[in-house]
Amino acid sequence: MSVIKSFRNLSKMQFYKNALKIRQIMTVWVLHNFGAKYRLKELKIFAKQISDKDKEKIMNILEPYDINDNKAFNLAVPDWFYDNERNYLHGLTKDLIHCIIKANEIYVSKFESDYKQRRMEQNKAICICFELYSELQYIEKIIPMNLNQLTNLFELLDEEINLLRGWKSSTKKYWDNNKNKG
Repeated sequence: MSVIKSFRNLSKMQFYKNALKIRQIMTVWVLHNFGAKYRLKELKIFAKQISDKDKEKIMNILEPYDINDNKAFNLAVPDWFYDNERNYLHGLTKDLIHCIIKANEIYVSKFESDYKQRRMEQNKAICICFELYSELQYIEKIIPMNLNQLTNLFELLDEEINLLRGWKSSTKKYWDNNKNKG
């Protein structure tokens, strides 16, 4: 017999499962949105050919949607920017998984150095979550896009930060209880 989902306890490795989900969502999102850069090249050429009279008509249509002429007609985001951001975001999610695995592999024994090393990796993982937030907000300012489609990702990042902090706290409790033993 299975347990109703709302009554289940969190898995001990929920922070790891959550980080994998974040990486998957981020990868799909980056591939989907930055894969459209070739379409943007075509739009740049097209936008240059639109007459001022037609631009005014288009802007009248786009105005209620809070799209200004910079977003509509200046799509000159260079390819290197897409490549750098794609690599950076992919690297951050990869590093998040790496920090979690590395921290989990460190057994907190009687040596304070093990405890400190594990906490350092846990702190790195938390910092990476905040870096992801920051970078996504930066990208939104540069590239005309709406981050509302990433609401699920932001919720997962919040949850991940809380899970990692809980894991870090349990590491401290374990250390405090066992440092004088053995």
